[in-house]
Amino acid sequence: MKNILICAAALCLFTLNVFAENKIHGSNEFSVNYNNLDGPGKTSSSLTQGARYLENLNLYGNGSKNSWNYNYSFGLKATDDKKNDLKTFSLTNLNSKITNNIHTLNTGDVFESFTRYSLGSPLKGLSYNLSPKNKSSFNITALHGIAYPRWDSFWGDPEVKTVKRTVSGIRTKKILTDDIEAGFNYVFTKDTDRQSSSDGLYDAKTYSFDFEYDPMPGLTVNAERAQSDSDYSSSAGTAYSSSKGHATRIEAIGDGYPSRVVMEYENVSPYFISLLGSAISDRRKFKSSWRYNYSKKTTMNWSFLWYRNNLDSQLTSTTRSWKPQIGIAIKRIFPKRRYSFVDFYYKFDQQYGAGQSSSNHYL
Repeated sequence: MKNILICAAALCLFTLNVFAENKIHGSNEFSVNYNNLDGPGKTSSSLTQGARYLENLNLYGNGSKNSWNYNYSFGLKATDDKKNDLKTFSLTNLNSKITNNIHTLNTGDVFESFTRYSLGSPLKGLSYNLSPKNKSSFNITALHGIAYPRWDSFWGDPEVKTVKRTVSGIRTKKILTDDIEAGFNYVFTKDTDRQSSSDGLYDAKTYSFDFEYDPMPGLTVNAERAQSDSDYSSSAGTAYSSSKGHATRIEAIGDGYPSRVVMEYENVSPYFISLLGSAISDRRKFKSSWRYNYSKKTTMNWSFLWYRNNLDSQLTSTTRSWKPQIGIAIKRIFPKRRYSFVDFYYKFDQQYGAGQSSSNHYL
């Protein structure tokens, strides 16, 4: 295959001072690519034959009014190359935020991270945050939106249409003492608009309690306990089935020069569902790592990971894995080469159970 690529690009930046305290910033990037593909392998090329254009327009604004500050952003993309985007015209981002440092309202593209198990995914909707100046009061975040990956999914175009996942959630957080902070989280999700008969739909609720404890300088302990209650329909015409599960995570971090030690224990039951968080069901895990700064140029690292499945004995056999690793990193190994660097490590990876066993060595 022979490929000839010709590319031309133009970037335009501009700023407008609309009023003394209000500004609009913009950028527009336009590029043209020409690909000439030849030979027996041209059909498998990731490039598109001929001339194709790509246009990206972004606007950003910010300002203030009395005690309120606001900002907003808006982005559009246009292209005739399906390898860049399925749609010729698409809305890439849309967001606005207004705050007086106590009350904050976000609309459009919203990303509110509650906890690992409850919520850590972006939404398209709105969120409200209350952050009282009195630190002993509750900090509250509430949100509602749809977990669409693209704005185009709202228009109903079959190319980008997906299952509609409506999300509502609330997080409350409070400082209990000088060294303890606790929070409660609730997230509800409901799926509708099945696009094909094989699409699965969830109605799920996740409750989570988390806390952080700083018993002494350089030591932090944080933990989370979550419970899920979900109904699931695997395909059209299939009745919903219910399941409940739980997840627990405890992490201790010791960070005092020259060492940093992290230890984590996690237990996730087989039927725990985290649609917008992060969890691997049916897993008990222990993970630890130690980083030691031997000198300004030398750092030693050690880590260990062990996990297993079949926590409720719902499978016929159990698979266990363990992965120890040790390494050393040295900066400026050649005195006259400022950025010379070497990272040397050894890792052992073993899995056994279910009548099978495998071991791998990495150097």
